Amino acid sequence: MILVERSEKEVSERSAICFLIVSNIIYAILPVYFLLIGLKNLSKCPINPSLPIWLICVAIFITIDRVIFWKILINEAKFEKTFRRPETDDYELMKTWEKDRAKSSSKILILAKTNLRILFFVAIIIGAVWSQKIIFTESCKPTLVFTVFGFSFAALICYLVSFIGTMYIICVAWLSKLDLKAKRSLSRIV
Repeated sequence: MILVERSEKEVSERSAICFLIVSNIIYAILPVYFLLIGLKNLSKCPINPSLPIWLICVAIFITIDRVIFWKILINEAKFEKTFRRPETDDYELMKTWEKDRAKSSSKILILAKTNLRILFFVAIIIGAVWSQKIIFTESCKPTLVFTVFGFSFAALICYLVSFIGTMYIICVAWLSKLDLKAKRSLSRIV
């Protein structure tokens, strides 16, 4: 049995493509499912008629987010094709290249993505509160309530994990700067 050696770049490109395909399949199925459940149950939740509308709105938010994501990704890919990533250890050069790459997408797109994600977060909290209040009542279709509650709960867990990770990164960066200052101070004394 002969094992074929593949370059690290080929493996990372292949895994990146697989990741994009799988994530886009998930991001395509979810809004379609939400639209179907929302439209099917539009008038079947008398205790909270906003739940089906919530599902439809979240489906639209996810779809718009994906369109913006792809537009930004395409802009960055075009930039990287035109201006190759510098293969150097020069931190300032890499930092400048990263800033230029980030600027390759319009500020309006990035602002729209940020505002949409804030709106999405607010919608997740609203969905969690609304569905939690009526989760065990018989007045709404269980499919509708459990879809809203399950998605809201899963999304809030993802937000919580992301928040904890971000706080960890900020703390580590702050501690490394503090450590660097301590080393510089110590080197001046010694």
